[in-house]
Amino acid sequence: MSIVTGPITPDGALIDVLVGVSGARQKLLERKGFMVPKKIPVRAVIDTGSYATAFMPKVFKALDLTPLGTVKVRTPSTTPGEPHITDEFDVNVTLVSGLDEVVALRVRAIVSDDFDNWTDAPQALFGRDVLSKCAFAYYGLAGEWTLAFN
Repeated sequence: MSIVTGPITPDGALIDVLVGVSGARQKLLERKGFMVPKKIPVRAVIDTGSYATAFMPKVFKALDLTPLGTVKVRTPSTTPGEPHITDEFDVNVTLVSGLDEVVALRVRAIVSDDFDNWTDAPQALFGRDVLSKCAFAYYGLAGEWTLAFN
């Protein structure tokens, strides 16, 4: 089992991941002789309150992806009965331990523009769709978190 540990920052528990096209899309691109876009490094906030993983639109654009469709999203700021509609994409999220790319998880990620655009700022939410495949511990008093995955 691989383990990643990090500090709890003012932005929360942050993890660096790699985002790429889904395995199915990669095989299709290779079979047709097209170049597969490189995986994109992204800093994400581990968010146990989010059911979905979300990335800035520029991540999907850099991967040259089109949406699978749309999904309805409810947040604390949406009006009851009026969910926000957002695009959904099929991607692989690669978890990294040290310098090793350990596991790639297929994720139906959504779009979120709600991130700052400065260097080292989080550009994503790492939601329960991914956390359900890991063990996550948040040690508030110690000021650190741990994520374990196979």
